[in-house]
Amino acid sequence: LISFSNSKTDLMGFLQTHIKGAEPLTHLLDSDIPQSRRDGWASESEKMVKLLHEHNLVWGDAKADNFMVDKDDKLWIIDFGGSYTEGWVDADLNETVEGDDMGTRKIVNALHDPDANTFDLDDTTAAEENGVKRKHTEEEEDEDHADKKARVE
Repeated sequence: LISFSNSKTDLMGFLQTHIKGAEPLTHLLDSDIPQSRRDGWASESEKMVKLLHEHNLVWGDAKADNFMVDKDDKLWIIDFGGSYTEGWVDADLNETVEGDDMGTRKIVNALHDPDANTFDLDDTTAAEENGVKRKHTEEEEDEDHADKKARVE
């Protein structure tokens, strides 16, 4: 969904395209993925968001789940419906250019160094839901780093 307006025109559109072999970029925030691939996606994501802003469009929901990688390793930006996902963009920057930039920086950082810029959502969510805050053992930390596939802190 793309929507924008000026003093004379309101425009809204919906484009539906099948993305063959689509995998959310979130699943690829992993140090086991070659750095060259991750660097390419990082560069492409920055270019896509910059192009939107050059045309006065705000993405509004900048997060790794809203990039898809197809079977040919091509990056696709999706979901222009406007939304907010905690952890990617500060609430007060929701649906702004600044929010898009913040989310994109987190995506790029996660692609460049997934071990330092992602966490295991399942372990963190379960602990938070139970009000448990505990120090992980070294073995658990190693396992956590091997399983990084969630959103950026």
